[in-house]
Amino acid sequence: MFHGAELRVLETGIKAPPGLMETIGIYHESRCWGVLVADPPDDSAPNSHRETGRRKGRNRLTYRSPDGESRQHLFISPIHPESWATLLRVELKLLDHIGAMRDAAAVLQEVQANILFAECTYSGFHHATWNLIAESLKDRPHTELIRKKLEAGRSSMRGGNAPDSKSIAELQGEQIRSIYARMLIRAERLRHIIRMKGHLLKEADPEKSPFEPFLHDSQRAHERLSPIWKVEEDVEKGLDKSPFKEVIADEQEPPIVPKKLFLLYQSQRFQAVRVHLLPQLMRAWMYGINCGAPYQFTYDARHSELKPNDPRLYKQWLSEFGSPTVAIASFDTRENYVRLRLFEKARVGENIIDVRISYEADLARTSMEPSASKGGDGASPADVGAIGRIPGSSKGLLVKVCDVLSENDVNLIQLTDLTRESHPQTEIGTIKMVGRIEGAYTEEARKRTTERIRQSLLALRLDDARIVVSHVDAGKHKMWKLFLSTHFAWERFEDVKKMVDECAKRHGFSDIVLPRTHIEGATDTVVYTLSECDAMLQMVAPRAGNAGESLAWLIFEYGLARGKGIPSIRMADTGHPDDDTLSWRSRFGVDQDRYIRTFDSRWDAQTLEKAIDEAVGELADALDTRFRRGSEG
Repeated sequence: MFHGAELRVLETGIKAPPGLMETIGIYHESRCWGVLVADPPDDSAPNSHRETGRRKGRNRLTYRSPDGESRQHLFISPIHPESWATLLRVELKLLDHIGAMRDAAAVLQEVQANILFAECTYSGFHHATWNLIAESLKDRPHTELIRKKLEAGRSSMRGGNAPDSKSIAELQGEQIRSIYARMLIRAERLRHIIRMKGHLLKEADPEKSPFEPFLHDSQRAHERLSPIWKVEEDVEKGLDKSPFKEVIADEQEPPIVPKKLFLLYQSQRFQAVRVHLLPQLMRAWMYGINCGAPYQFTYDARHSELKPNDPRLYKQWLSEFGSPTVAIASFDTRENYVRLRLFEKARVGENIIDVRISYEADLARTSMEPSASKGGDGASPADVGAIGRIPGSSKGLLVKVCDVLSENDVNLIQLTDLTRESHPQTEIGTIKMVGRIEGAYTEEARKRTTERIRQSLLALRLDDARIVVSHVDAGKHKMWKLFLSTHFAWERFEDVKKMVDECAKRHGFSDIVLPRTHIEGATDTVVYTLSECDAMLQMVAPRAGNAGESLAWLIFEYGLARGKGIPSIRMADTGHPDDDTLSWRSRFGVDQDRYIRTFDSRWDAQTLEKAIDEAVGELADALDTRFRRGSEG
């Protein structure tokens, strides 16, 4: 399965929650490997975004589309890239017998398959399902030879010594087909050997049991329900009628089944052992830019962060996008990797938008009378059932939503559709989307576009207003902002501002905001500015030049942030004997039972920055928690 998520990419690492990372085999302190994969060239496309050509004896490669977006994706996996081309996923249905797993494992050992990840649990009354990823060690030398061949081809092209030789793209195409064919044969051999030697759940004869896919959980089901059927060789014969009617209701003995239906059945039937290739990792191995020298990460589950082992190399790669930025992540739980598509920081703030829709469907009132006489979408009595009407649903809503995005030139990047409540009377759900406004855009154009989208979606009414969009949020893609509340007349103000700015960027804030103005009223400025921010850091220094006058403003700002539910931290200067924590509590008045972080304004820059960094980090963790909860629904 694939799970989509939005991850924040910082200078210190990639923020990723443990709940998602564990689905691909990454746990606390796991070593992970990252490979950049470029979109391979398409020679048939006249305006291909990746160009290949020889200039001064070199093979020039560019990885940017005409609009400037990077076409490199980052693959991260707990499996080293050297193994990616020779991996197999095996799924076994083991009988509830002592020694069943041991015998299956012995087969894997016999064929030199090295188990890298495995999980086994009960999945029926009489069997367990064992899922595992293994590497075919017999095929590693073959892939190493291919790697050397490709490197030799690149060296020849760089030296300009082989003008008539095949291009790297042609070599890659040939070799990946060779590996794929080799691994297909390996997978089928392994499946056959395990079927012959393993203690597996019984597979029914596909020509005897059309009901078998639904009954494989019982060992006796095949004997109880196993009508013989006859496969009709003439594919076209009988297809003018419903094929399911042929199987279920035909009075002939045995029932005649069209061959096309039988082939469909074969593709879906239950198998006690399945062996699959891992094609995405195989492709990443072939087209990876840095497969020979992958990025290394260590996962810190306590801070939900993939931390680079070589920060310098990581920052060099990240500099192309700017930091902090966001990535759309695709978690592949079948191949154990996550694929990151990064956006440049500037583009995130300009043409990337978020749309969130809440909808309700009153299914009890939904009534769609079928008509057997209608063609195309008309429902037949057999489809409708005994009650004579199709059940209500929210079908058609997503089509209308996508129409609205298309009309406003928004290209959909990610979608999550969550049904919060579903029963025969009601359906309530949320659709969350990330999109990109195509073409020329400005800040004003983006605001107009998002407002048009919001109004159009709110106006949607389907099935005579029985399906209603109840709420819509549409706006610029969120990048966190930190509100800094402190004394402007403080002698360390400029130093502190610089420290907070550096710490904020390390922890994923795009900007720090100061409510300083000479045009509008101070109160209106604070209220508006704070409403645009995600967290507030307040630093109070009693010995600042206008401390007495500005303290009232700081208390006002803190109270406003608390009232808006914005995560806030107070830091108070306790460097003077009269300014201990107890005295500060009495002066603040608000939240006297709340913990106050302390600092000494006389500290050196390094010590003070460390204290600020801890406070900003705590705010980022609080926002991370909210972010994950919002992503989950």
